[in-house]
Amino acid sequence: MIYVDFDFPPSLDELSREVTVYVNDNVLSVINYYIEISEEPDTDELLEEYFPRRFFANNRERAIDTIYELHDAVASSFIHNELSPLHNYVLYHFLEAYSEMQKDMPEILGFIVPEELKAKIRKGYQECCDEEDRMEICESVIECLKSADAYIDYLFEDTDFLSEHIRGLALLAMHKPYSFERVMNYDELDQYIDVMPGDIARSYKAFRAEMDELLKQDAESAIVNTILNALNSMHKRVAHFCEMGEVQITTELDSIIEVALADTYGIYTKREYNMGRSLKTLGETDLYFYKNENGRLIDLAILENKEIERFRNQYLQLMGYLNAFFKFGITLSINRKHTLEHAVNMIVDTLKSIEGEYAVTGILESNENYNHLISEHIVPETGTTMRVHHFILNLCDESRVFAAKESRK
Repeated sequence: MIYVDFDFPPSLDELSREVTVYVNDNVLSVINYYIEISEEPDTDELLEEYFPRRFFANNRERAIDTIYELHDAVASSFIHNELSPLHNYVLYHFLEAYSEMQKDMPEILGFIVPEELKAKIRKGYQECCDEEDRMEICESVIECLKSADAYIDYLFEDTDFLSEHIRGLALLAMHKPYSFERVMNYDELDQYIDVMPGDIARSYKAFRAEMDELLKQDAESAIVNTILNALNSMHKRVAHFCEMGEVQITTELDSIIEVALADTYGIYTKREYNMGRSLKTLGETDLYFYKNENGRLIDLAILENKEIERFRNQYLQLMGYLNAFFKFGITLSINRKHTLEHAVNMIVDTLKSIEGEYAVTGILESNENYNHLISEHIVPETGTTMRVHHFILNLCDESRVFAAKESRK
């Protein structure tokens, strides 16, 4: 049997059980009607109407199995509080279509409420209800028991399984993944794949496979790759950034990466975040990266942005803010005067010159990006190794500016 929410008063539990059995018997007769249709030849086109678009044509055997599974669930003496989205979808459309036929042929297809059950309903409401309109309520309940249309209201607490609703959720999930998770989680939506329109289901499956691959990336890789993509974009518009100061450049960088990180990885950025070993704040030129997992804030990284000539101060300031709870650190150095090769050497030489507890233990170059270096140092509190990614925003392109001017002569 399936659960029927008639909202009887608590004192009418026994009556509620009898009504549940009666409703399920009628629902079973509706399902049997469609089983008989499915066993007749040339009825596939009719049955397709009760399944999501293209589902029956692509999964005929499974569709027929679904009807019989629905039959078994309703015929069972065990009460099922929930059915799968696909079973709900099919039952909803069976009842909807049957109710239309009932309106045309009420004498033949209308459900007949036994006089004994009517009497129990009237007696039950008379004994337990004080409302002046209790008899009106009572007769309304009896009328509802006669109609498949009324069963839809009592059997389905919500209609999330209907294709148009799920289509909207699937599109939200694909375009705004982490925003979507505020509404529903992916494991829940995965259960609705069967009731999605065919084209949406295919796109959603492909998206889920891609998202699974993305989620395999750790937070460090996600942030580093997103920043590299942003810098590649910024390097194509050098003239736009040449007159900007550190604060403006950090603002521009944040505007590029924040949506990509939030929507794809659930990683967030925050400006002007107060922390460190002194009363001084991080300042407007810094970014703080974090995640929220099960209500717990996870520190990921801090980014310090300065002119490359101030790299030593930048690195030491970053060390002052990083602690053992962070996963890694980031510096972004703005290069306006030097060749990229010289800028890289400036950073390497400065890192090698730093002594004391934040001296680097190793320097690595990115194989694919000359403007990306990685240094490692020992975290004093734990003795473990922490990485710092060093990026260069290269705004020195005098030779290209000269070539552009010469081309216009």
